[in-house]
Amino acid sequence: MRRLNSFFAFATLLLSLAISGCAITTGDDNNARFISSSPDNYSSRVQSVPIYYEGMTIDAPYTQIGLLLAEGNRYARDEMVINYLKVKALHVGADAVINVKRTLSQRNEKSMMDEEDHYYSSINYEGVAIRFTDLDAVPANIKASMNVSNQSAVTEVDHDRESQSAKSGFEIILSIILGIAYIAAKISGA
Repeated sequence: MRRLNSFFAFATLLLSLAISGCAITTGDDNNARFISSSPDNYSSRVQSVPIYYEGMTIDAPYTQIGLLLAEGNRYARDEMVINYLKVKALHVGADAVINVKRTLSQRNEKSMMDEEDHYYSSINYEGVAIRFTDLDAVPANIKASMNVSNQSAVTEVDHDRESQSAKSGFEIILSIILGIAYIAAKISGA
C-alpha cells in the first residue's frame, strides 16, 4: 500500500510538471532597452516623446543620447511595442526618438520542461533617442506633440508589466508547490 501511495504521488508530480511545464517559459516578454551614447543622465522634460520614422526630418538642433530598442512578445501588436519604446524614451530623458524603423527578429521561447527551441517572429522598433539642444528653437508643431500627455502608453506598458510579473509569481509559487509535493512523495516512500 505504501508503494502504491508513493507511485500515485510521483505520478501526480510528473503530471503536474508536464502540465505546468508548458506554461513556465522564458524569453516571452515585451521589453525595451537603452544603450547610452552619453556619460550624462537626463531627466524627462516632456510629457510625450514624439516618434519620427526613417526619412522624416527634424528642423531643430539636437544631441543624440543613445539607441533604443523595443521588442515584442509572440502576441504583441505594433502599438504595444511602440508604447514600450516611448515609455523607455521618457524614462531616459529623451525629447524625441528619430530614425525609428520596424524590424522583425526571431526570439526563442523556452519551456522549462521542453528541450526544444520554440522560435517565433517578434516585432521590434528601434531608433535614436535625442534631446533638443535649444527648446526655444524647436518648431511649434514638435513642441505641441511633446506636451500632449502620453499617459495611455504609460498605463498600457505598466499593465503589461504587471501581467508579466503576476505570471512570474504564479510560476514561482507553482514550482515551490511542486517541489514540496515531490519531497513529500519521497519522504512517504522512504
